[in-house]
Amino acid sequence: MIAGFEQWQQWDMALRGAATSLLLFHVVHILRSALPSARRWALAAFVSSILSYMLCSHPSASSFSPWVKVPSLSLCLMSAPLLWLTVQIVFDDRYRWSTLKAALLLGALALGWAAFTSTGGWTVALLHKAVQIAFAVATLWSVFKNWHSDLVSTRRTLRGWVAGGLGVYVLVVVCVELFYLGGQAPQELSLLHLAGITAASGLVALVIAKHPLEHWFAAMPMLVDQPPLPVEIALTSPPPMLDRKAAISARLTHAMVHKRAYAQEGLTLAQLAQQVDATPVQLREVINQTLGYRNFNDFLHHYRIDEAAQRLLVQDLPILSIALDVGYGSIGPFNRAFKQIKGVTPSEFRVQKSSV
Repeated sequence: MIAGFEQWQQWDMALRGAATSLLLFHVVHILRSALPSARRWALAAFVSSILSYMLCSHPSASSFSPWVKVPSLSLCLMSAPLLWLTVQIVFDDRYRWSTLKAALLLGALALGWAAFTSTGGWTVALLHKAVQIAFAVATLWSVFKNWHSDLVSTRRTLRGWVAGGLGVYVLVVVCVELFYLGGQAPQELSLLHLAGITAASGLVALVIAKHPLEHWFAAMPMLVDQPPLPVEIALTSPPPMLDRKAAISARLTHAMVHKRAYAQEGLTLAQLAQQVDATPVQLREVINQTLGYRNFNDFLHHYRIDEAAQRLLVQDLPILSIALDVGYGSIGPFNRAFKQIKGVTPSEFRVQKSSV
């Protein structure tokens, strides 16, 4: 029995040491990278939360100084919320910080501390685990909700293999902790958890050794104010001298400008690819690498909003009628897209331009 405990301790120390070293490397590497500051700090905070788990779950954690215990435990308690926040910052080009998000994070932290200090007993402990599960599910939803509209190939890879995998892993860990709430989980599960963190950290280290972080995150900038492409010649059957991307780009321009393909409600990238005689992969490359868009929905919004703005100036139709005619299924998404691009609501735009 004693020999088994000693062997478990040896494995625990080995895995914990390896994982801690790799996680420290990742934190330093992220902070020294050339990523945009929001992504850099969000990624560093999440990795630091996993690093803090290495400290807080150590048998001697109770003897740590408060200057070490308080910040490390705070980060440890925030692993699921920080993953949710990081995923939004990384994958949402139009991400904006809000008071609601700040309140959610602070509320999760307060609940975590209440559960850790046993304030409120089992009720608070169960609520804390439920909130963590909710954040893990929200993370998976954020990862996959715009999967098909994401045009950046490296970011699509990150969605599935990294962010999706992390979301599932966090969800499984929280569910296991909930199952053993109030008791002691088997030593084998603890070692398996440490082995999983070590393996994932090592795999990420190998990946960024081949391609730096900038390769995965610093893709082509989104052209927020790019107007629809001008059309001089509609090339439905381009001559042989045009390369593949140029030919697809010409057919795409013809479909969008002359056929108003964007006015089809619920238009998907696969449907548009079929209209322009291209595969979804080929069309994704053209829209992203040639036209500079990072998201298929943004590509559609610019055509739709451009036509809507012109019609608001010359037609006295209800705004809803114009929204439906340019491809929106309801007034809500139209108003949000219009304000993002034009800076004002459709009704404000119509009033401003009519008063000039």
